[in-house]
Amino acid sequence: GVQTCALPISVMFAEIGVRSGSRFHKLKLEDVRYIESLNRNAVFHLKDDVQIVAKGVPLSYIEGILCYSGFLRIHQSFIVRFESIVCAELAENKANYQLFLDGIETPIPVSRQKKDDLLKMLYNQNLMIF
Repeated sequence: GVQTCALPISVMFAEIGVRSGSRFHKLKLEDVRYIESLNRNAVFHLKDDVQIVAKGVPLSYIEGILCYSGFLRIHQSFIVRFESIVCAELAENKANYQLFLDGIETPIPVSRQKKDDLLKMLYNQNLMIF
């Protein structure tokens, strides 16, 4: 599907504020590898294995805010920072793709519905696909 943006114009952010419990974190987007939906919370996975949990924040809200800042929803449970992608490959089931991100050992699944969005973003970044 088409990515829906909450912002009416092309707005790019370098940082965002995330509340986690009683703390407020200012995150540099370049440090975010991916964002995961887990138990109705948004978990920001940062470089150096740091995780920030935003309780009760749906990924759809984050997707709408970060849509022009180099992030892409690739699965119902995952948003990735495009520049963190190191490799995309077919998963063991040969039906879906999975992504490997910079500094992250566990592959991130790409849903069949989001595969075309990923390929369009690769194409729009002028990356050659063979």
